Amino acid sequence: MIAWQRCESLRISVGPRRAGEGRCYMERGMIAVEDRLAIVEAVARALAEDIGTGDVTSLWVLPPELGARGRFLVKEPGVIAGLEIAAEVFRQVDADVSWRTLIPDGSAVAPGDVVAEVVGRAQSLLSAERVALNFLQRTSGIATLA
Repeated sequence: MIAWQRCESLRISVGPRRAGEGRCYMERGMIAVEDRLAIVEAVARALAEDIGTGDVTSLWVLPPELGARGRFLVKEPGVIAGLEIAAEVFRQVDADVSWRTLIPDGSAVAPGDVVAEVVGRAQSLLSAERVALNFLQRTSGIATLA
């Protein structure tokens, strides 16, 4: 239902940043603390299973300074859900990844809609994309059937 689309490569600096710049963030809704902790733990377990100590291919093939931009593109009609979980995946992989939600959870979506965008190190984006997509596809599928 949701596809990952790599948009462009760009160079990013790995040096110091201005306050508040380039941090991974999530649009926060009304999530109970217990639910937030469950999300953090579920994402940590999924990342440990999927990439363990690192995504070897991305680390060996891509230079660390190579930046990239990606979009989450809807492939089938439905209801989007799980964007905060997907954002948490990127945050845990690299806190410098910038996440932007374009269509909020619970919204009806159609093919071609872009629900979120990420910008950051290419290594980080590629390491996180599969786990983020797994969560988005599962939660959106459930929301669509509900």
